[in-house]
Amino acid sequence: MRIQHLMTAFLAGVVLFGCAGEEGERGPVGAQGPVGGQGPVGDQGAPGEAGAPGAAGVKGEQGADGVAGPCDEAPALEITGVTGLPEVAFVGVDSASFTIAVQYEDGSDVGDLSVEYLSDGPDLIEGADATTFSLMPDEVGLYTYTVYVTDGCTIDSVTFEIPTWFYQGNIAFVNVATGAGALGVKVAGVDLFTLAEAPAFSPHIGIPAESVAFELWDADDADATGPLATTPTIEIGHMAYKTVVLHDDGAGGLAVSVIDDELSPVASASDTFRLQAFHAMAGVGLVDVTDRADSDAVLCDDLGFASLATEAPELAIGEVSLGLDVGGDGAVELGFEFAAGSEGGSDIIWAGETASVFFYQDGFLPKAVLRSAGPGVGAILAVLLHSSVPNPDVRISETATPSVAISATEGGASSPNTVTDTIAVTGCDTVVGVTIGVDITHNYIGDLTITLIAPDMSEVVLRTSDLQESDADIDALYTDHPDTTATDPEEIAPLEPLSGLAGVSGNGDWTLEVVDVWGDGNNDLWNSWTLNLECMDAAD
Repeated sequence: MRIQHLMTAFLAGVVLFGCAGEEGERGPVGAQGPVGGQGPVGDQGAPGEAGAPGAAGVKGEQGADGVAGPCDEAPALEITGVTGLPEVAFVGVDSASFTIAVQYEDGSDVGDLSVEYLSDGPDLIEGADATTFSLMPDEVGLYTYTVYVTDGCTIDSVTFEIPTWFYQGNIAFVNVATGAGALGVKVAGVDLFTLAEAPAFSPHIGIPAESVAFELWDADDADATGPLATTPTIEIGHMAYKTVVLHDDGAGGLAVSVIDDELSPVASASDTFRLQAFHAMAGVGLVDVTDRADSDAVLCDDLGFASLATEAPELAIGEVSLGLDVGGDGAVELGFEFAAGSEGGSDIIWAGETASVFFYQDGFLPKAVLRSAGPGVGAILAVLLHSSVPNPDVRISETATPSVAISATEGGASSPNTVTDTIAVTGCDTVVGVTIGVDITHNYIGDLTITLIAPDMSEVVLRTSDLQESDADIDALYTDHPDTTATDPEEIAPLEPLSGLAGVSGNGDWTLEVVDVWGDGNNDLWNSWTLNLECMDAAD
């Protein structure tokens, strides 16, 4: 209101007084007017400078101890080697187990382990624990393995090599089972070969397995539904040589024995051979094998049935004579002879080789066969050895005097002449020995062939004609064991061994046949002949 009054007075002065006068002094500042309304928001101001750092806070309290980790202060794991690692693993054969030997450096017990390996070879087969393995390779090679072992905290490794090769065991067969006949040998129904009736042999054959069982079939029975016998499972070492011996069991059956063949070098290879002896004489107890050429010195002592002698003596090459002392009482009941290493190329055993002799029985007759297996070769041959029975149950000696002309007609080779004479025998159930005495007057004995015919029609040729032989007359005893010093009569070995008649029945007609192949009309005379038999009773 004060302003309004001033303005009114100002206007009135103008009107009253005309032109304005000098400017008057500025009046005093009026009182402040009321606050105006809020103006619009101004633009954002520039940021201010950073303030100074604040003072450090007070240090906090020590935190609690932490929990120990699982591998803190764990001892170091250490592989010390590989035990039982095979020198070679064989294709198709599970190897022996080998073990990764692991320990802690401080000697403390090893707990659970984890094992991994790297290799391009056959898979390792885990054994009883994580560090024991074997393998069964399927091919030949040389393989490297790196094995890592850890307990979860520390780790160690080892690298080794394993060569692989084909497995080769070697098996031969000997058949001295006289009651078995020919035998077919099979493995798991697959034919390998046929073994002839006793005595018979096979060479060593390679077997690519650690163990094998053979089936023995009747080779003469094509309709057989099963084997006669099966061998026990035979464990065969790599490059080892074994022999399966088939022999009678003493009760009418077939027995099987397995022996190791001794093929190590002979000490004096130039003039000796090694002898192995096997006892397959069913029903005969312990025997001693003796050297008859050395006053029956014992070579093998107390050899039992179905066993191989533990002794393997070395004998000089040449004529060898073995004796059997049944019961070891000093009385040598049986004798066998063979030649070793002499000239001519027909011998079975040679210097430096190993011989296996098998004693067995064919009916009542003791026999022996010899097999040769050269060192590392395995070649097998056989020969039937001579035998003698000094104490037969029955001895029979019968003499006939045919006094017949042998060559009554002329004509040479176009007019041969044959004459025979017979001696009837009773009381000889089984022949174990035969000798024949012959007395013939003849200008040229080279014209003569003489044959002995047994009751079962078995024949043994005592001599055969040789027109280049110009000797006269025969007064001789034909025997498998001639005494070369005998002169009355002379003792002569037959062309074929008389021991081939052993085991036949002696009962019946024995015939001696004499053939003069060159008729000359000289009326040469057959004076006499003598049949000497050694026999065993059937009751025995």
